[in-house]
Amino acid sequence: VVLTVYFLSSVFYITLCGWLLDWDFQGSHLLVVMLLFAFVYTPFVSYVTARLEGLAGQALEIPFIREAAFILSGYKGIDIWLLPIPMANYGYVTVTYRTSELLGTSFRSLWKMSAFSTPVVFILSLVYAQFIWGMAPIPSSAYPYAQQMWDLNARNQCLAWSATISGFSPFLAALDPFIIGAGCILGLVSYAALAAFGLPVLLVYGVVKGLGGSPPQSMILMFLGALFGRYVMAKRFGEEPWRQYAPVLAAGYACGAGLIMMVAVGFKFLSASVFQLPY
Repeated sequence: VVLTVYFLSSVFYITLCGWLLDWDFQGSHLLVVMLLFAFVYTPFVSYVTARLEGLAGQALEIPFIREAAFILSGYKGIDIWLLPIPMANYGYVTVTYRTSELLGTSFRSLWKMSAFSTPVVFILSLVYAQFIWGMAPIPSSAYPYAQQMWDLNARNQCLAWSATISGFSPFLAALDPFIIGAGCILGLVSYAALAAFGLPVLLVYGVVKGLGGSPPQSMILMFLGALFGRYVMAKRFGEEPWRQYAPVLAAGYACGAGLIMMVAVGFKFLSASVFQLPY
C-alpha cells in the first residue's frame, strides 16, 4: 500500500510538472531527470539517511544534486527552478516512527495527527504571515535578520538560476567534472580501504555530512560535545547509562530552547503590534 501511494504521488507530481510546462521540455532530458529523482534518488537517499540516523544520528544531504541535474538536463529557462520536482528525503521520518514505537504510540495516531494538523498549520501560516507583514515592511529595520540576509540569499539563489539561461553563468563555470569525479573516486576508495582494514566506516559518513553545508561553528561545538560526553560524562555515569541519558538530555534541551524561542517571538509580536501615543 505504501509503495502504491508513493508511486501514484510521484506520477502526480511528474504529470503536474509536465502540465505546468505545457509538455514542452525543449528537447531536454528533464523528464528523465524527474523520473530518476522520483524512483532512484529519493529512495536511495532516504535509505542512506535512515541508516545514518540510526548509526550516528545524522542526515545525508548531497549538496547541489538538484542544481547539477537541472543543468545537465539541458533545459533552458527560469521556470524549471519553480517546478514541484518529486525530490525528497524521507529518511527523517524513520526517526519519528522509531520514536513512536519506543513510546508505544501507534502509527495510526501519527497519521490522524498529520491529517488534523496539516490544514490547521496551513491556515495559521497564512494568518501569521499576514500579521508579520502588516507590522512592518520586509525587509526593514523591524526585521534585522531579513534586512541583513535577504540580499545575500537572493544573490545566491540567482547565482544558481543563472545556469539555465543564456550567457555567462558563474555557477556553471564553477562546476568542474574533474573535481566531481575525483571526489567520487576518493569517497569510494576511502570506504573500501576502511572496510578492508576493519576501521570504522562512519568516518566516510562524517565527511559526507561535513560537506553537506553544515555551519563550521556547529560542527566544532558538536565535536567538542562528543569529546565531553565520552571522556567526562561517560566516566562519571558509566558508558551505558550515559548513552541512555544523552538522548533524554538532548530532547529536554531542544524542548526548552523551543519554548524560550516561542515566548521571545510572542513578546516581539506584542511589542511590535502596540502603537505608542506621542503624549
